[in-house]
Amino acid sequence: MTPYAPPDSVVRFNKYHNEKCGRSPGNFALTSQADVDVLQFHGLADPAAAINIGEALRTAATRLLDMGPEDLQLLLIQQPDGTLDLIVYDPMPGGSGLLEQMLSRWNELIAEARTLLSHCPQGCEAACYCCLKTFRNQFHHILLNRHQGLALIAALASAPERCQEIVPIFDEARTGGGMPSNRPEAQLENLLAKHHFPAGHCRKRVTTSIGVATEPDWLYEPAKVAV
Repeated sequence: MTPYAPPDSVVRFNKYHNEKCGRSPGNFALTSQADVDVLQFHGLADPAAAINIGEALRTAATRLLDMGPEDLQLLLIQQPDGTLDLIVYDPMPGGSGLLEQMLSRWNELIAEARTLLSHCPQGCEAACYCCLKTFRNQFHHILLNRHQGLALIAALASAPERCQEIVPIFDEARTGGGMPSNRPEAQLENLLAKHHFPAGHCRKRVTTSIGVATEPDWLYEPAKVAV
């Protein structure tokens, strides 16, 4: 197994920093503990396999679901046996329901990913900005290969197994509707009220037309509008 090597851009930065500052830059990490919904893929052979699966699923999800390219994030975790775990997670506080939608439409998602990888409009040899490459994932461009991704995605036809459900925890509740559970939600509610939007509900659980249950930050049921 080939050991993980940092991207060329990181190597160049370290070299430049050494030349200009006379010492190597340090590595630091900021961490926090939280219970969040994730998709986890175990036992991947190398970073290229993890990145190609992650970017294929994320790009396919942007086409299939109402989401932006930054709505889901990827994380690679090195295991003691040298393999990697790929984590696809939702960075939105409280979750946005996108992972639930991906699971409920898994067959459609895999089909969309296979179409994306097998029919690049540019017919590129490995990857390009019409299929897998973006400015956001430029550090991984050297690893992206739609043909490798297609072979990996073909093995994901079965929907992932559910490990455990995370029970939502809210700070407050009130009769007839929920209170905002964090400052951004409170700011949204105040902004809508300031601009004379009708009174809605915060975090009221609803089921969409495709059968997906979600709790939008703000809901106005008479007009079927949710944020």
